[in-house]
Order: sequence, then structure tokens, then C-alpha cells
Amino acid sequence: MKEKLTRNIGLKILSVILASVLWLVITNIDNPLESKSIRDVKVQILNENSIKSDERTYVVIENDYIDFTVRARRSIKDDLTARDFKVTADFHELTELADVITVPIKISAPGYGDEVVITDGEDQKMKIRLEDVKEESFKVNIVPRGEVAEGFHIGEKKASPNLINVKGPKNIVENIDQLIVEVDVTDASTLINRLERPKVIDEDGNEMDASKLSFSENYVAVELDMLKTKTVTVEVKTTGDPQYGYGISKIEYDPTTVLVAGKDYDLRDISKITIVEDVSGASDSIATERDIRKELPEGILLVGEDESVAINILVEKMDTKEFTLQPNEIDLVNKSDNINVFMGSTPIKVTVMGLSADLDELSITALRPYIDLETYRVGSNTIDLKLKNTKDNIVLVNKPVVNCYVTYKYS
Repeated sequence: MKEKLTRNIGLKILSVILASVLWLVITNIDNPLESKSIRDVKVQILNENSIKSDERTYVVIENDYIDFTVRARRSIKDDLTARDFKVTADFHELTELADVITVPIKISAPGYGDEVVITDGEDQKMKIRLEDVKEESFKVNIVPRGEVAEGFHIGEKKASPNLINVKGPKNIVENIDQLIVEVDVTDASTLINRLERPKVIDEDGNEMDASKLSFSENYVAVELDMLKTKTVTVEVKTTGDPQYGYGISKIEYDPTTVLVAGKDYDLRDISKITIVEDVSGASDSIATERDIRKELPEGILLVGEDESVAINILVEKMDTKEFTLQPNEIDLVNKSDNINVFMGSTPIKVTVMGLSADLDELSITALRPYIDLETYRVGSNTIDLKLKNTKDNIVLVNKPVVNCYVTYKYS
């Protein structure tokens, strides 16, 4: 038996060696060693409480995330992801030199042992900075995201709590511009009640990393009311009179309609918004803006960006125009049926003042001159001439009078 085992021993050993070499050659051809880059791996911090306290904390200024390169057989390499690696920085091993504090970063692949080798990036270090701890209180701002259902508008917004204390590194806390909770309102038409996590925003409107911050409340209860919308007319009126000798030729304003929102019972009571502008004593045109919101009744909100109405009131100096009036063109008001009135044939001069555009179209018929006989007496009467003109901008300048004689009728 021994002779059989030792017979041609050299040849047998050579066969084993050749087989091993052949296996290695085949393995390297079919499953060679290859490199792979692993990027943006979060560094896990160990024993951070060794440098943290109520008054002091730290901020990572370099290598919070790292990249590195590994080498492994193709069959292993193709399946490798960042989750297969343990990347740590142990604060027990930190080194402090002047103002710079560094912590060595260790990389391993626990599930693969020596089959995965780190070839580049193994000697990286995390840099940190010690900072004082600061705590500050911030108002909770509710920020809707998306568009509500057509015909609806967001009404009252409530947050509970409405103030939250934020605690963390002083440098980070001092860069907080506002604290918000975002609420998705897409296609909403009914009351919204939700719990949302707060976010901190810097002065550029960007969301800040809150991993080093603690909040007095981790969730905020938000309530958003939904109101119906309605388009209403804007109307501008004037009160008072311009300076004597001046009149209003035109009133221009924009917008002429606005969109408002409210409960059904409040919307039923509003069809227009009236803005009154005082023109008392004006001798020049008036250009102004009025806040529409101040004219809204209780329970009604303004929707959109137009919060004010631009008003232009054109004030012009009046001209004068003279008419010659015949007695038979004068109406007799409050004339009793049992009297006769004789006014003779002497023409009467009438001078009126108004805007040039109105005077150009004005006729004696439009002035509708008249005398009031309510307090007449039998015999001679001197009665002031008056006008029934329908235009507000027409003013009687002179004081014409009508001489008439009154007698009773006899049957």
C-alpha cells in the first residue's frame, strides 16, 4: 500500500502544483481583482459625549462625508455599496493642535474581512470646531406648498405650539432666519389638520442642516382653514367739493375688480368694495393709492397680489359760458292754477361755469331755468332765477332775477 502511495511521488506533487496554478489562472481571468470608488459615505461619530456638554458642542468643518476606493474580486466588487462599509470617527482619539481638532477616520467592510481592501482614502481625518451652545426661541411660520382646489383660498393658519426653542452650536443658531413647517395643500377644499416637523431656514431661504440642533418640540400641530372665493367690483367715489372754480373731469382707478375669500354667509353680503376719496378744496389732480384690505368687511380676505388700488382723480379749472334767456323759456314752479303771471319780453343774461367738455355740449334747454312761485304775492315780484341742470359740474355764476307781475284769474 505504501509503495502505491509513494510510487511516482514527484509526478503527483507536480500535478497538484500545476492544478493549483491553473485554478489561480482561471480565477484571475474569470474573477479578477478590480477597483471601485465608494462616494458620499456618512461618517459615524463615536463617543461624541466626551466633548459635548450643556455649554459646549462641536461642528464638523471637514469630512462629514467621505469618498474612498476599494479593491476586490469582481464577483464581490459589483455588489458593494456604501451600506457594506463601517466608517467611524472616535472622539476618544481626537488630536488638538492649536485651533484645529482632528479625528482619525476608520474604514472597514465587516461582512467581507480581507476580501475587500481599502486602497485609497484610508488615512482621512475629520476636522471639527468646538463651539458654545446657544438656545433661541423662534416663531413657527406655516408655509403651504401646492395649489388648493379651484375656487378656494387658505384662510386662518394656526400652529401649536407657535413658538419653539432651538438649541445647538452658536454659529448655526445665529444663522437661522426663520423656523417653518411646510404643509401640502394640493387640491385642498376642506379644513386641514396635520402634524408636521419643523425646519430651519437661513436668510437666503435655504433649508439648513438640523442634525446638530435640538427642538423643544419635534412636531407641530397645524390647522389651515379653507375659504371660498368670489370676484367683486371695486368702486371709487369722492366726497367734498374741489376749490371754487375747479371740477372733477374724470376718475380713473385700477384694479376694477378683485378676488376675495370668506365663508359662504360672509360672501353673500358683499358685491362691491367702495373706496371714498376726499377732494375737498382740491385745485390739482389727485394721484394716490388706497389699501383695499382696509375697506373689507369683517370675515373677508383679499386674494392675490393686488393689495391696493391706484386712483387718479383729474381736477380741472372751470370755464364760463353766457346764455341769453327769453322769458318764455323759464319754467314756473309751484304756480297756482288761479293766478296769471306776466314776465314781459326783456331777455335775461345767464352766466354758468363748468368744465370745458361739459360747456361745449351745454344748451339753454339742458339748464332748465325756472322760478319758484311758492311765496308769490299779487302784484310786482322779483324772484331769483334757478337752474335744474342735471350736471353736477355746472354752476350758476351771476345772480339773475326775473321781474314778473301776478294777478288773480276771474271767472
